[in-house]
Amino acid sequence: IEVIRSVTFYYFLVALILTMGQVIYEYQDVKKNILKSIDELSHSFNNSLTNSLWEFNDNQTNTILTGLMKSPSTLGIKLIDPDGIVTQQIGVTTENESSAGGNIHFFDFLDRDILFFEKTNLSKTLNNGKKQSIGSLYIYSGNMVIQGKLSRMIIYIVMNSILKTISLWAILILIFNSKIKR
Repeated sequence: IEVIRSVTFYYFLVALILTMGQVIYEYQDVKKNILKSIDELSHSFNNSLTNSLWEFNDNQTNTILTGLMKSPSTLGIKLIDPDGIVTQQIGVTTENESSAGGNIHFFDFLDRDILFFEKTNLSKTLNNGKKQSIGSLYIYSGNMVIQGKLSRMIIYIVMNSILKTISLWAILILIFNSKIKR
């Protein structure tokens, strides 16, 4: 019985550590995919957004920004002019870009309020070949999106770990009981 307790306890600790490692790995993987998705999104709309800003076409700019917000990975959008002044802001953003997407600490994946972003510089190539800066586009996402995508996966990972632990414990009890009886 002591052996069963010891083996079960250590197996449970190892399973817990591995499960946490897998959850953190899945978090990083989903975050990487979301960042890739919003990067592709910003590059897809870069030319049309740059042209609408260059032409001062507010209706087209608003339509493009509204379309960007429809992406399931997007929580917010911010347009900043070359002087650093916010010209458009939709959804959830942050005032301080250095606080978003910085170093993620071990349990930060549990905090739903953490934001990260992809920045795209918007510039127009003039007739003389020079590039004129129009501003920057920030597309925000965050842990709220990641946790939504991870919720089912985490339940599966945890249930799998619990079932393995219970199965091992039951097998050990059956084997040791039969050995002890003999």
